[in-house]
Parts: sequence; structure tokens; C-alpha cells
Amino acid sequence: LLLDEPTSALDIAHQLEVMALISALVKYQSLSVVMIVHDLNLAARYADQVIMINNGKIHTAGTPSEVFTYETIKEVYGVEADIQVNNQKVHITPLCCLNKTDHIGHIKLRQYSDPLSDIA
Repeated sequence: LLLDEPTSALDIAHQLEVMALISALVKYQSLSVVMIVHDLNLAARYADQVIMINNGKIHTAGTPSEVFTYETIKEVYGVEADIQVNNQKVHITPLCCLNKTDHIGHIKLRQYSDPLSDIA
């Protein structure tokens, strides 16, 4: 089964519902699923194997814990992130953009602070 962004534009409850359905199809119907997803946390939670692509080429491939590391998130997205592993599941929290050209190569990213820090 080939899926392209099956959870885009869905609220979080419906995202989980769709992913549970896909997981059930894999488990009970012996389907293989190739899914394009930009939500790294959904990929980390549900995928057995992940391929991270940068500039149209494979940057890293492996299990979510092998692929979603501080270094790969920084290299591919130009973002510092906190990576937590809990019960063998990876959770990614983006912290800040770095001062560098983005992964597409045409937008200048800038480091930013917490937008709520100015409110007080």
C-alpha cells in the first residue's frame, strides 16, 4: 500500500485513528506500507523502518532510533532538537532553527527564541 501524507490536514485524534487503521492492516492483513509523512513523530511512533531524504537523496535509513538523532535532524532540517527515547519509541521536540541556508537551499533561516518569552 502506497500512501502520500495520509494524515495531513487531520486533527490529532483523526491522525491517530488513521495510523491505527494502517497498523491494523499491516498486522492482520499482512500488508506492506510505504508512506510519505513529514510529521517526524508520527513516523517515529509507527514506522518499523524510516528513510530520511535530503535534497532528493537518501540521507539516512534504518529504524526510527537510528535515523532520528540530534545530528540527522540538524543536518537535514537545520534545526536543533531534543530527542527522547521512551519504551523504545523516539519523540522529537524541535528547539530552534540554526543560522544556515535551509535544506532546499534558498531561504535563510534565523535562530529564534521562545515566542512567549516576550509576553510578561
